[in-house]
Amino acid sequence: DRELEVNEEEQLFLDRCDAGLFTLQQVDLILVRLVNMGNRQATEEIGKLMDVKGVKLEEIKQIVLEYCTNLGQEAQEERGEVISYL
Repeated sequence: DRELEVNEEEQLFLDRCDAGLFTLQQVDLILVRLVNMGNRQATEEIGKLMDVKGVKLEEIKQIVLEYCTNLGQEAQEERGEVISYL
């Protein structure tokens, strides 16, 4: 069996994914998509909820940008779509 070679930076990212980063990224992607669906009331309510919970929109943006940065070449279309929502 040949092990995949992973550099230190990649291993750190994978460890963070195992610790819940992947789930956080998926939730943030869903929020970004919902806000961009064109429903003003939903957008306002999500904004209020984030404010009540103390979640800064910049934090969501940073998580989504990190997700996009780590997408492979085969996901160029998704990357462009997601970044256009920010």
